[in-house]
Amino acid sequence: MIAAIQPWDDEIRRCVQKQDFTTVFQPVFSLDTRQPVRYEMLARFDVISASGQPASTQLIVDRITCLNLTCAFDMAVLDKALQLLALMRESYGHHLYLAVNVCPTSLASECFVNALLGWLAAHRLAPGQLMLEITEGTALDPTVQAQVLPRLIAHSVVLAVDDFMTGHANFNALLLSEVSVVKVDRSVTAELNISAMARRFIRGLVPFMESLSKRLVVEGVENASQLRFLEAMGCEYVQGFFLGRPMAQEHLADYCRQPPAIREPGIFSERDLLAFQTHEGPESNQTQRSHDRIRH
Repeated sequence: MIAAIQPWDDEIRRCVQKQDFTTVFQPVFSLDTRQPVRYEMLARFDVISASGQPASTQLIVDRITCLNLTCAFDMAVLDKALQLLALMRESYGHHLYLAVNVCPTSLASECFVNALLGWLAAHRLAPGQLMLEITEGTALDPTVQAQVLPRLIAHSVVLAVDDFMTGHANFNALLLSEVSVVKVDRSVTAELNISAMARRFIRGLVPFMESLSKRLVVEGVENASQLRFLEAMGCEYVQGFFLGRPMAQEHLADYCRQPPAIREPGIFSERDLLAFQTHEGPESNQTQRSHDRIRH
């Protein structure tokens, strides 16, 4: 964690307090329908670092953590998300399904939880419209698990574990009945083309998640071979630059009205399957793809 005072700290505080940041939206695709089913809302800042170059999003998020602004920042992003959901419903008659990152420390804040529940009651969202992706920064507090998560579920919020296989996003989270979605970190996806172990891991993870009644999203899909492999293994949901890059809010309404299908045909030939079988041994029993939708 960065401890020293940085010259742009005051600018970061102002951006959080004034909600002076933009948001972009990256689609999550269903491999069953080949259409987007949800959009992850991501914050972007226009802050110049000491080097005179734009500060990266990760650097700014690190500074937000150091400045104890995580809860305020999560509230600001959620406020924007809920306002957008209301706007899309009122202006276009469209029920948008969003995913927003939230830190475990924010969920441990009574002020944050009360504000969120108040907003949810005021906006009267359709079931499943909002998904909270719990990030890996710290482990979930037992009180959050026992008291906060059930309250969110009662308000029809979908809960997801983000960045699975990094940090605190580990197997303990899979035991939480309130968590219905697990997002595999992009670091695993990046290894699929070069690592037999990564491919074996995904092959085993898909039926394991189905046995726990968890829906699996694989992040960081950046090429056709990754997509083909994931589809062959029975993955239902994918996200990544190969499928759709983050888009500005002004393009979101048009995108929702006429969402594009996945560009890659996604047909995994018998020859391709044979190549994987020859390289890694016989396939285990393939699980049949569920038709549950990630947005419900």
